[in-house]
Amino acid sequence: MAQVRAAGLNLAAIPFPLVARLSFMSIPTAVAMFAAMSYYGDFLKAQSPNFYDPSHYEEFDFIVGYPAIAKYFFWRVEEMPTPLEPIPSMAVYLQRLASTDYQYRTTPQNNSCLAMDEQRSLWPRGKGLGGTSNLNFMIYQRGNPRDYDELADITGDEEWRYQNLLQFFKKSEDYHGNYGNDKYHGSTGPLYVGKLKTTYLADKFVEAAKELGYPERDLNSEQSAGFSQLDATLKDGRRWSTYEAFIRPIEPYRSNLVIYRYATVIKVHLDRRKSAYGVTYVRHGMQKFVRARREVIISAGAVDSPKLLLLSGIGPRSQLHDLGLPCRANLPVGQNLQDHVTTLVGPFTMRAKGLLIDRDLNLNALNAYMRNGEGPMSSLAGVSAVGFITSALSKDPKWPDIGYFMSDSGVHRSLADDFTRILGMKEGVLQKYYGPHVGSDANFVLVMLGKPKSVGELRLRSRSPWDKPLIDPKYFSHPDDIKTMKHAVKFIVGLYEQTKTYRELGAKLASNPFPGCEQVAFKSDAYFECYIRHLTMTIYHPSGTCAMGKRRNDTVAVVDSQLRVLKTRGLRVADTSVLRFITNANLNAPAILVGEKAAFLVRRHWALQFVVCSKINYYLLLNEERLCFYTQRV
Repeated sequence: MAQVRAAGLNLAAIPFPLVARLSFMSIPTAVAMFAAMSYYGDFLKAQSPNFYDPSHYEEFDFIVGYPAIAKYFFWRVEEMPTPLEPIPSMAVYLQRLASTDYQYRTTPQNNSCLAMDEQRSLWPRGKGLGGTSNLNFMIYQRGNPRDYDELADITGDEEWRYQNLLQFFKKSEDYHGNYGNDKYHGSTGPLYVGKLKTTYLADKFVEAAKELGYPERDLNSEQSAGFSQLDATLKDGRRWSTYEAFIRPIEPYRSNLVIYRYATVIKVHLDRRKSAYGVTYVRHGMQKFVRARREVIISAGAVDSPKLLLLSGIGPRSQLHDLGLPCRANLPVGQNLQDHVTTLVGPFTMRAKGLLIDRDLNLNALNAYMRNGEGPMSSLAGVSAVGFITSALSKDPKWPDIGYFMSDSGVHRSLADDFTRILGMKEGVLQKYYGPHVGSDANFVLVMLGKPKSVGELRLRSRSPWDKPLIDPKYFSHPDDIKTMKHAVKFIVGLYEQTKTYRELGAKLASNPFPGCEQVAFKSDAYFECYIRHLTMTIYHPSGTCAMGKRRNDTVAVVDSQLRVLKTRGLRVADTSVLRFITNANLNAPAILVGEKAAFLVRRHWALQFVVCSKINYYLLLNEERLCFYTQRV
């Protein structure tokens, strides 16, 4: 597309905010139209006499529920990614759409989410092949080695130490990021990890941190306190989801891989020996059964994996009985819910050109993206740099408990309306706060509590599989969490207002107080606490609801270190719900790690199996820990 000029005027450089705004407003319509065509196309493909025969069932070696991570088995999934999902700048606008997002909400929170509608936080969860990797902001962060070492200590399984897991991180990676190092990064895996083609002020963020004693370092190697340019799951300016990395390349060639789209698993079946032998699912209005010859592997994420276990009678006995569900295995499913509570600090206005949609989104920008995968449309909502620091409450000075994600996106005209919709804010709050700064170049910083001590829970709303679960993260229920967050916010305000790098740019935090916090002194401890409790956000990292632990005498454990659901046979969970303690960074990389590890564990186990025991021993075996299905090997 050549540049268009008239009378010396570069028409392609003229911003088109109205057109941009209208296009963003039309995104739900476009996505809905694609989803409808995809659904009915799949419906027609599914037509056969067997599809309508209630007595007909199929049989597979492995059944894997949902698409987020595990990759070598039979799949049960929702739908295809939409054509807009590969465009990074569309991430914000694909949330809260019924065809792309499960649209979960938490229960009303106490002393947090005060500026949110009904004091409830929105929890987007991605539909389709690739799961939430179709909706996330593509930030690639592994976490700290001690996150994994702690898991090894709890389970007593040395395989979960970071140094032993490094091979799985490297195996999945095709690394083209900012900090190449063969010791820590792989180059032959399917997951493309790259650097951003277009950044604006990321170098200033890293430079300012150096003034405060924080070095620039590869935070995906041996992470400790420091700042860096962003590594992301992007390739040539396109989102590189787990579907693009792991499924699309093999789907046409794997005759033993069967994918059913628009299929929702509603129950895992256990026989009288508590062995998983199949699942019931619903597809295009038909309820069907499929049998598993070897294992059922649940990979539905930290919300839907515990929900499916609970619907199958695996969970706290008292909760299940209250809903009239039989308890097949009394386990603390849903009882260890953890999330990275977050707040958005800014705008920090300044005399430096960042990304401003009203100015920078034009035909030249479209041309740059279509030709080279760069420019504003390749931006991750402006997020281009990351940092981690350690608070006084951290367990270890080399184990950061605070994370920062800098966005150099300014205050565009529709910012308040967009954030109000995406975050579920009360109407008028952000319009009042951001309004005086519309048109300003600015930075925003997502401030993340990396190692929260507050623990929530997930419960069934009813025994119906179609009702959304009750999600209560209990943000700031532990007093240390608000103390750490206040420290984190004060640090980042100081970085912008006290370092030479930013003083030269005239950087300062917006001077108007956040609505609801006008009665306390601006920038005081009380103000920052009020700000955090009002603008309480999630960064979409639920975990821990099917926690890993020891097989005996562990009141938190749902699965063991082999990812096997306790007190059952032939049933595993493979997603971030198994992480006993949330890692201190984004969860996409840890989720993929769990998938790689699960694939290894399953292959290793079945490579060593043979006929396990006689029928007499099988039926007389009383010690449930001696499960011959798992223990007999050549």
